[in-house]
Amino acid sequence: MVMFVKRCPYRAQKIQDAAIVCKHCGRDLPSPPPEAPTVRPTPEWVHQRPPRKKLHPAIVAVTVLAIVTSMYYHAMLMLVKRPTTITAGQPISHSASAAWSMCQQFVSERLRVPKSAEFADFFDSQSRGGQDGEYEIHSYVDAQNGFGALIRNSYVCTVRHQSGTSYQLVDLKMTPQ
Repeated sequence: MVMFVKRCPYRAQKIQDAAIVCKHCGRDLPSPPPEAPTVRPTPEWVHQRPPRKKLHPAIVAVTVLAIVTSMYYHAMLMLVKRPTTITAGQPISHSASAAWSMCQQFVSERLRVPKSAEFADFFDSQSRGGQDGEYEIHSYVDAQNGFGALIRNSYVCTVRHQSGTSYQLVDLKMTPQ
């Protein structure tokens, strides 16, 4: 057992550190001054901002996938089949060029910004049919998307000649390139 020793202030004799009376002279020993509380400086790390956590790559990938899927789903909703009939303002003959022109109108209805549409020339498009007044047109259109970017969309439009200048949309499929 270790004992701490101090000296009596009156006789300089060794006595125990915890003694309140000197065993040699019998006098009361002065009480030690109370210890002043020590003030420690605040460590630097308390004032620093915690490091910013980085996003986990999997979370970023899932978020991007969700956005792309949502955009694709929205685009597919625009391609829902619906019977539509358009009558041209001027007499149009029953031909592939008339069907091509009508397909442009049907495609324009489904674009986000129809005024920005730039369609392929008739000679850059492919057309099939003519029997029973049904035509299938394969072509493309460049138009702005919801963000203002110019996007090329391929389309396959099937129309049926009704009577005179009237055409009915049978099917329309649009796919971004």
